[in-house]
Amino acid sequence: MARYKETNKRQGQFIPVIFDEQILPGTIEHAICDIIDNHVDTSVFDSRYKNDITGAPAVAPGILLKIILVCYSKGIFTSRKIEGAVKKNVTLMAVAEGLSADHSTIAAFVTSMGGVINKIFVDVLIRCAQLDLVGGEVFALDGCKISSNAAKEYSGTFNELKKKKEKLSRMLEHLMNKHIQGDKNPENLEERKKKYEDKINKIEVFLNSCEPKVGSRKRELKSNVADNESAKMKSSHGVIQGYNGLAVVDEKAQVIVAGEAYGQGSENDLLEPMVEKAETNLKEAGKK
Repeated sequence: MARYKETNKRQGQFIPVIFDEQILPGTIEHAICDIIDNHVDTSVFDSRYKNDITGAPAVAPGILLKIILVCYSKGIFTSRKIEGAVKKNVTLMAVAEGLSADHSTIAAFVTSMGGVINKIFVDVLIRCAQLDLVGGEVFALDGCKISSNAAKEYSGTFNELKKKKEKLSRMLEHLMNKHIQGDKNPENLEERKKKYEDKINKIEVFLNSCEPKVGSRKRELKSNVADNESAKMKSSHGVIQGYNGLAVVDEKAQVIVAGEAYGQGSENDLLEPMVEKAETNLKEAGKK
């Protein structure tokens, strides 16, 4: 009978690692690192940092970008999972150039990218055009529904939200009356009371600080207390609270030339702005 060497996948081992040798040409990690290091202007982030004289050195924006994009390409999306992956995966350690960032730093960086994300997108598109990956002749538009972190229970017109607030107030009043009348099981009373109060306060603050959303037909749309840019929409997984993510793709190498997330399910009036966005990006990339 044949005999084979025994293995132990759980065996730890100290090995010499040169980070630069872990990023192999032809991989998605190599492509992302090359583009961010050599073709994206990350100086647009410099004004956000005020540590030139005092304060600890920060992780460079380019490194954070590389970490996030490589993790996204691997299906790792949450900041805590990204933090954990960079601590355990040798390839991601190499992408991070031996540095690490905690989940709060990663989350804050992603959240603050709104003002410069299109500039970075165009820089990447310019590089794709230089590599002759963009034909600029035939395009396809497609989309998918993306769930947000907002709960559907906090959606509704202003009148519906007011009724929800009143219902929660009645439920809170009933809870307190039940306790006053001698309920022998006041377990977690303070916790439940605070839960109701927080929900009521959340809706009240929203109603006092925001205006109703009005659609193209001048009818009020449903707002969401937690994420008012998102919307309720039908998807392949049922009704979700989220966004309609659209992308315009160039035929030649399936390079995305424009992308946007809209807080509406219907796509009837989104073709024109997506075409205009693609046209603007292509012009900046040198493809007229």
